[in-house]
Amino acid sequence: RDEATRSVLALVEGYALDHPVVIVLSDLHWADALVLEMIDDMLARLGRFPYVVVGTSRPGIEERWVPRHGRHNTAVLNLDPLDRASSEELLGLLLEHEAGPDVRSLLLDRSGGNPFFLEELVSLLDETGMVGRTPQVDGGLRDLPDTLRGLVAARLDALPPHERQTLVNAAVWGRRGPIEALEKMVEKEDPSGHAAADALHGLAAKEVLLVEGRRWSFHSELVRDVAYGTLTKGDRARKHEGIATYLEQHPGAAPDERVVDIVAHHFHVAATLAAEMGDVPNLRPDVGERAQHWLLEAARRAERADLHQNAARLYGQAVDLATDLGRPETAIGAVLGRAHALAELRDLGAARADVGRALTAAESSGDRTVLARALVVLGDIEWREGDHAAAVATLDRAIDVFQELGDRQGLAKALRSRGMADLMVGSHADVPATLEAALAASREVGDVRGEAWALQNLAWIAFVAGDPGVAERRLAEAIAKFEDIGDKGGLSWAYGLMAWIKFRLGDVPAADALVDRVLPEARERGDDWGEGMMLVLQSVMRLWAGKAAEAHDIARAACANFARIGDVFGEVQALAPLGRSLIALGRVDEGFAVLEEMLAVHGTTADMRRLGLTVVAAAATHVGEPHRLPPELLDDDLSLVDASGLSDDERLVALGLCALQRGDVDGALTRLEKADGGGRPHPYPQSALALALVAADRVDEAIAAAGWVVASSQSTYLDRTQAHLAAALGHARRHDRGATLDAIAAAHAEVAATDDQLTSALVSLAEAQARSRLGDDAGELRAEADRALVRLGITADGWKTAYAL
Repeated sequence: RDEATRSVLALVEGYALDHPVVIVLSDLHWADALVLEMIDDMLARLGRFPYVVVGTSRPGIEERWVPRHGRHNTAVLNLDPLDRASSEELLGLLLEHEAGPDVRSLLLDRSGGNPFFLEELVSLLDETGMVGRTPQVDGGLRDLPDTLRGLVAARLDALPPHERQTLVNAAVWGRRGPIEALEKMVEKEDPSGHAAADALHGLAAKEVLLVEGRRWSFHSELVRDVAYGTLTKGDRARKHEGIATYLEQHPGAAPDERVVDIVAHHFHVAATLAAEMGDVPNLRPDVGERAQHWLLEAARRAERADLHQNAARLYGQAVDLATDLGRPETAIGAVLGRAHALAELRDLGAARADVGRALTAAESSGDRTVLARALVVLGDIEWREGDHAAAVATLDRAIDVFQELGDRQGLAKALRSRGMADLMVGSHADVPATLEAALAASREVGDVRGEAWALQNLAWIAFVAGDPGVAERRLAEAIAKFEDIGDKGGLSWAYGLMAWIKFRLGDVPAADALVDRVLPEARERGDDWGEGMMLVLQSVMRLWAGKAAEAHDIARAACANFARIGDVFGEVQALAPLGRSLIALGRVDEGFAVLEEMLAVHGTTADMRRLGLTVVAAAATHVGEPHRLPPELLDDDLSLVDASGLSDDERLVALGLCALQRGDVDGALTRLEKADGGGRPHPYPQSALALALVAADRVDEAIAAAGWVVASSQSTYLDRTQAHLAAALGHARRHDRGATLDAIAAAHAEVAATDDQLTSALVSLAEAQARSRLGDDAGELRAEADRALVRLGITADGWKTAYAL
């Protein structure tokens, strides 16, 4: 399924590169969740292309699905029944023979203005020959079905036997399929009868099936549903088992996921029906065992591809089938598989229930392998619940059991989970050693997938520790491993982390392209956490591109994702850009309320709170109100700040600007000069440093720093705006009118291309100060800036102090 989705998206995108595309999707009320998710992914991925998607559905679909928010417009057109005149016009086009006014009136009344119903009525009359011999109302027409389902059933009953048999076989196979499948089914059931090709020709002519090349499909899901409903349960079981057995015996060189899923589905339906009925004649006796085998194979493949929704469903079917067969004890492996998938989907309550069942079974049977595997899943659940101490104790116990068993592959998995538990709660000291041990264990047993995941986790810890260069190299190794084994799920996770790394390294276009690739894949997998983290990054990128409204909407979606799965780490990450975007949009009090909510999230770790405090400090200095600085940061101890972590440079910049806004130039310089990115200068601290250098009357250095920021490909609009303002204030100190006004104009141009109302007001405030230094009367300009600040609900006294130094 994931390959099919990627193929559809690539095909549509390829067409859209050359010309506008119109995509028509009929009967969306029949679509399952995966199809609807694919449509959302298509809308998200085609945001930059000229396209229109037209979908039709019965009323009520909005209870199941509405298109996700994105860079597209949405319109809903409700279609009422045809009026009498329009129905008469349609009927005239449909009838191939004359019909009297009483017949026409009956058909129009019976259709109720439903064009499909009217079309089916005419088709039924035509196929039975009633219209051709000029039917009368009292000649049987009053017995026409009153419902669409009854009408379709009547049409199917009127089909020749060989066509009806072929149609029923098609209904058992699925919504669409290859002609070869129907040919094989006909050969098995009636070797001397009509060829499937003849039947398909007749069904296509009657517009019951659509035949294109060597494939067929149903025109309507209703027709398939009615055709399937004509079979007894015993016939259904035998036909499903026959399809599965044939595919099992003729798998090709190596069955892919699609074939495995089809075999598992047909065996599962046959086995479930057999268990329900008790005895089905002419059904192979081992249908239950074959169903279990193929369900588990399909589930493991879905698990390896990180398709956790599919894995949970397939493992669940295996568990339920074992119960139906009276052998629930044989399903403990499936129970654990479902627990793992549910944990990945953040359905932690259901995952805990399955783990409890597995632990009870392990205790009863004394199976130490099941015990160790269950402990790993339990530990994964506990750290996701925020209970780090319990997770560490559980995973350490699992590690001990795997070591006792000599199971190196299981040990590697337990070590990776132990490392992730520490990583997610901010306990970083022992993580590299734990993950290196996991890497070594995976390499020892030749587990390439485990090796790739260990490398990905090591890249993550390097990124969090503030070393994106090392993270990028580690991740490149992991990606190469995932590509070698064709692990699409692992690749998606790796590219998701690479998007964050690229953003951190300042390569925003590359990060944006990776998000466009990974976000639809996360949605396709049903990975709410992965989707949420991509949305957070997308929101942050929009925010620093000056698109605060877009950032706000995307951050809201990310918050909803994390709230749905109860993930504290993700919730804190998403609330940060949500609050900052509100502040940029001029909704300052709302923004700070969101940031206060972020600090108050229950279950945050010390690392998460540290990040949250940094975000609030940055927001406080952005509005120029240092009194909003969290009390915990008021008496900061610089000796405790290690400028190697992800948020330490940002904290130093916030504290430096806070000092500057209080008039402490030396304190500002001390902090801002320390924020050097570990020897890798970054535009954000450099733009703040330029302002402090102006205040210290080190104008040449300030102008040089500002020029570097403006020229940097990594700078944001806010970095460049602040750099232009520093340059303007520096030039004003030297009374260089031309250079001052040029820098001010450049700052206005930067912010004019955004929807950042706050920074727009600050530019006007800085301009008033610069013009005052030039000797101009800036009273009206200052008053205008103050009025803008009042509308935002702030005074920006800190910036007034900083600009005047």
